[in-house]
Amino acid sequence: MSFGTNLQFLRKKKEMTQEELAEKMEVSRQTVSKWESDGAFPETEKIIVLCELFGCTMDALLRDDLVREYTEADASYDTHMNRFSLAVAGGVGLILFGLVIMFMMGALGIHEIFMTIAFLFFVAIAVFIFIFAGITHSDFVKEHPYIGKIYDRAEIKRYNRLFPILLGASVMGILFGVIFLIASEGIAMPESFTEDRWDSLLTMIFFIFITISVTVIVWAGLQKSKYDIDDYNKTADNEQHEENSLSGKIGGVIMLLATVIYLIIGFVWNLWHPGWIVFLIGGILCGIMEIVFPDKKK
Repeated sequence: MSFGTNLQFLRKKKEMTQEELAEKMEVSRQTVSKWESDGAFPETEKIIVLCELFGCTMDALLRDDLVREYTEADASYDTHMNRFSLAVAGGVGLILFGLVIMFMMGALGIHEIFMTIAFLFFVAIAVFIFIFAGITHSDFVKEHPYIGKIYDRAEIKRYNRLFPILLGASVMGILFGVIFLIASEGIAMPESFTEDRWDSLLTMIFFIFITISVTVIVWAGLQKSKYDIDDYNKTADNEQHEENSLSGKIGGVIMLLATVIYLIIGFVWNLWHPGWIVFLIGGILCGIMEIVFPDKKK
């Protein structure tokens, strides 16, 4: 693949005219035309500027087949983003499912130490998933800094219609969980249950609603961002923008969950003092997100 063909391909990918590129390079349109037809070759300084403008290396611009490489990137983007969305949503879901298991064990009368161990086991799996998915996503962004318009308007429009339905249903699921928790005050406790075991059973059911709803919200949000190709293609700030945005979103979800868990543990069992450990776990998870998605401005 020639330099001229690569340059023309990158220019069109950026949706730039020859006049616009010429203005940025401080040359005439005719000069850009000669570059793209391999009738002339730019100076080294100009090549460096082109590489910075299009987010590629000099070796790739001069020697690689960028048309083939970007086509392969386009083909793998959807698969990668689907896996990434499932991984992040699954990690959040696992943390919440760990609470479901913990309260289920409480309803069965299992000792609190084993309940805590079971919860931390799910947290550990979620941490592994977050780290693996984050590093994989970061590597993908570095290898594929630009993605073409792979989704047509009809496909984007279909998901934009589905997204509010998913979001509304998930919020409704959370509200149903709250309604159940309030209504459970009027349910008579079976004689075979102690008060602690009964509270654990009711809280377990509440967290089933929360687990499903929050997992769907996280997945739906990441799927929506998948279709925003223009946002992905902010070449100069692309990796930083994506990573900081993701770390902030995931961190926000984690701390929100920690607050909900703390309030429930406090109000239901009056365990305000030992309950603060959920914020410690949340802080550790947020710290991991900052490591996986570092702020490159620092």
